[in-house]
Amino acid sequence: MANRPLRVLEMNFERGWRGGERQTLYTLQGFRKAGLQVSMLARKDFPMAQRAAAEGVPVHGFKNVLGALLYLIFNGHKYDILHTQTSHFLTYCVLSKPFHRAKIVFTRRVDFVPKGRMTLLKYKRTDKIVAISSAIKKIVEHFSGKEVPLISSAIVGKTLNKERAEQILAAHHIPGIKDNRYHRCPGPT
Repeated sequence: MANRPLRVLEMNFERGWRGGERQTLYTLQGFRKAGLQVSMLARKDFPMAQRAAAEGVPVHGFKNVLGALLYLIFNGHKYDILHTQTSHFLTYCVLSKPFHRAKIVFTRRVDFVPKGRMTLLKYKRTDKIVAISSAIKKIVEHFSGKEVPLISSAIVGKTLNKERAEQILAAHHIPGIKDNRYHRCPGPT
């Protein structure tokens, strides 16, 4: 058991593809590079499941929340860590915890103040809450009374697709670098 890699189930059940889903993908990529054994639980046939599968990550896809909840109840014990970045899915991790007993990690990405006893109960039953900013860290620590580590969002540098950039500039009638109306700001002197 000491030689086996840590088993992590990443979970994101959102229908769309936005910043949180991109962060989930970056997280699973980073975990894999670090040698962890990562699987994905996502909404079947939606962008998160499709992109994780394209990365070669085993995906457990379900059409509805009930299927995902049953997966956690019957298979959650196969993982060392259940990691979610949405409060909605944190609820299902906490509800199924008596069955799987895996560690639950929640990365909080929003800076509004949480409310209510149910949210407080979820936070108390979560093994580790991570904040992506110092503002979120303060909010969650004040609300939950737990120490919250700060791990900023991941960024991945990409090479500029010059042809696409020029198309966007032309489509919106924005002067480009070669246009005489464009004036480059002088650099530091």
